[in-house]
Amino acid sequence: IFQKMQHLHVKSYSNPYGVLFQPLAIFKALEEIITLKNYKKEDLIFHNTLYQSMQHHSDFTGLDAEKVLQHINQEIKTACEHLLESHFLIITLGTAWVYELEGKTVANCHKLPSQLFQKRILSISEIVSSFNNLFVQLQAFHPTLKIIFTLSPVRHIKDGFEENSLSKAVLRAAIHEIQMQYPALEYFPAYEIMMDDLRDYRFYEADLLHPNHVAIDYIWEHFVANYGSKDFQVLLARVEQFKKAQNHRPRFIESEAYQKHLAFVEQEQVALANLGVPF
Repeated sequence: IFQKMQHLHVKSYSNPYGVLFQPLAIFKALEEIITLKNYKKEDLIFHNTLYQSMQHHSDFTGLDAEKVLQHINQEIKTACEHLLESHFLIITLGTAWVYELEGKTVANCHKLPSQLFQKRILSISEIVSSFNNLFVQLQAFHPTLKIIFTLSPVRHIKDGFEENSLSKAVLRAAIHEIQMQYPALEYFPAYEIMMDDLRDYRFYEADLLHPNHVAIDYIWEHFVANYGSKDFQVLLARVEQFKKAQNHRPRFIESEAYQKHLAFVEQEQVALANLGVPF
């Protein structure tokens, strides 16, 4: 969905810690962004010649500790600026299974020896309690921010099919409990759309786990219909047409028709930019 937003030039920002799956890691990342946490060398681990953060995706791994820290801290600063200007915060939960290292929950195991970790499933109350702490800080940071929860339809089969079903059930129940406490929070049913409305493997990629482009487009249409004003939807359709025109490849680039086409594309980009479309 973020890629769809980028394609259509919707101002958006995603995954400043890399892809995270479990709620405690996501909530902690948001807390650190709000408070502008400054990572230091002692916040990293050193394993197999690499410096890594146990709270970040492996995209932040590197040979040089200073470069890793610079990358992490710059992303935190950028994410904080974006979040402060945002109208919506979309929180997508993927799994309730967590790994603990020395009694602390980590976001990523970075292929460290498995015997170092304890694996367990979060309780509903743990998830709700952790969000309560975050929500207080979010309210102080950005009182008008609209929060939308979603549940990832992607199965985590490495945990097993039964374990995945249990995990999704825990997450869905936790989101429901959070909504009961904070009625202004919304839930977008990407999970239910995929599982119930698109209940056929023709809507999956070859791995039979990830939604394919047909499913993504379908979910995107539902998302825009739910949260986009009529004017926004009209503008998106116009941007879509602009993108098609921009990507047009003619047989004869020196033809008069193509020169007129180029002039139209240039004029339309200026017009869209004046309407606030970020190019």
